[in-house]
Amino acid sequence: MSVKLGKLQWRPFWASHIGALKGCLDYLGIRMSDAWLAGGIGHAFVLNVNANVSAAGPTAWNTEMMRLLGHNLGYNVTGISAWKHDPEFGTKQKLAWETAKRALDQGLPCYGWELGIAEYYAINGYNQYGYYYSGIGTASFKFDLEKDRKGELTDGVFTDRLRDDLALRGMALSEDVTVNNRFGCWIIKDEEEGTLYSILEDESGRLMLHGEYETSQGFKQWDDLGASTIGLMELYSVEPAYTSDDAAVVKEALEFALEFAESPRKWVQSGFRSGLAGYDAWKHALDNRSADGFGHAYNAAVWQECRMLASMFLLEAADRIGGGAAARLREAAKWYDDVSRELAVVAERFPFHRRRPEHIRDSESLDAASRALSRAQSAEQRGLERLRHIVGLLDG
Repeated sequence: MSVKLGKLQWRPFWASHIGALKGCLDYLGIRMSDAWLAGGIGHAFVLNVNANVSAAGPTAWNTEMMRLLGHNLGYNVTGISAWKHDPEFGTKQKLAWETAKRALDQGLPCYGWELGIAEYYAINGYNQYGYYYSGIGTASFKFDLEKDRKGELTDGVFTDRLRDDLALRGMALSEDVTVNNRFGCWIIKDEEEGTLYSILEDESGRLMLHGEYETSQGFKQWDDLGASTIGLMELYSVEPAYTSDDAAVVKEALEFALEFAESPRKWVQSGFRSGLAGYDAWKHALDNRSADGFGHAYNAAVWQECRMLASMFLLEAADRIGGGAAARLREAAKWYDDVSRELAVVAERFPFHRRRPEHIRDSESLDAASRALSRAQSAEQRGLERLRHIVGLLDG
C-alpha cells in the first residue's frame, strides 16, 4: 500500500523546523505569513549558541513551546519523540510509524527530524517500508544558469531573459512568477501553478537550478528513523484547531521570548547560552579563534533569518492589534531590524554556501563579525526591554 499527499512540501527556511511546519499548514489551508508563524511560536526570538558556535545550536534546544504556542495560531501538533538509548526505542519507532500512517490516511500532514540530514522535513507519504519526505536535499539538480543572471536574481526580478533561458531548457512558467532569497539560495515560484525551484550558488559562482519541491522526495525506512549517530527520533502530525485572538498570540509569544533569553535549563541545554549571554559566547569564540567554521556560518544564517522574521512579526502585530501597544511594537520591530542587519554583516562575511577551509581564519572578517555581534547584542538588549514593556501593556 502507498499513500502520498501530493501537494505537501517543505518550505525553504534556514530554520528547517519552521519550514516543515509552514509546509504542513499550507497543505491544510491554514494561511498566515511566514513572520506570523515564526514569531507566534517564538522561534523568531530564539538564539542558542555553545562555546565553539557549533552547528548544533539552531536545533539543539527544547522546541516544545513551538508546538504548544501553535494552538494560538490555529493548529494542533501531536506526536512521538524518543532517544535511541531508550530501552523502549523500538516500540516507539513502531508507534511513530503507526501514528504517521494513521494521520496520512486521514489526509493530515506530518513532519519529523533527520529523515535526511540533521534537519526537519515534511512527511508527505508512505509505502509498506517507510516514509516519503520533502525537504533539504530532496530537490534534484537540473541544470546550470548563466552566471550573469545573478544580478537579476539578487534584485528579486524575474526578467524576460531569465524566462527565455528557462524555456530553452524546457521549463515553461506562467506569467505570475516571483523571486525570493531564502535558505541561502534564490527561490523561483510560479504563483499560478504553485511550483518552486531553487537556485544555489557554489564557491566558484556557479548557479545551479534544482527541481520542483513538490515533485521531489526522499525516502526513509521506518525502522531507520532515529537510528542515527545523533539518535533522536521525532515524528509529529498536524491538524486544524481553534485560533486565539491576536493579542493572546503576541503576549504569549513574547513571554516565551523573554523567558528563553534568560537561558533557563527548561529550554536551553547544558553548554549552550541564549539571549544576551549567547552573544557573549559567540563573540568569545570569534575573538579567541575557537569558532567552528561550518557552525559559525550556519548560526549566522539561521539567527539573521529569525531576527528578520521577528521584526516583521512585530510590525504585523502592531497592524493587527493597534491601540496603545502598536507604537511600542513598531519601536521593538525597529530594534530587531537593527539586530537582523548586524547579523547580516556576519552572514555576508561568512556565507554558508561559499565557505572554504580558510574561511574561519580570516582575522579581518572575524574581527568585523565580532564588532557586528556587539552591535547586534546592544540592539537586542533594547528590543528585549521593549518586549517586557509590551507584555506589561497586554497584561493590563
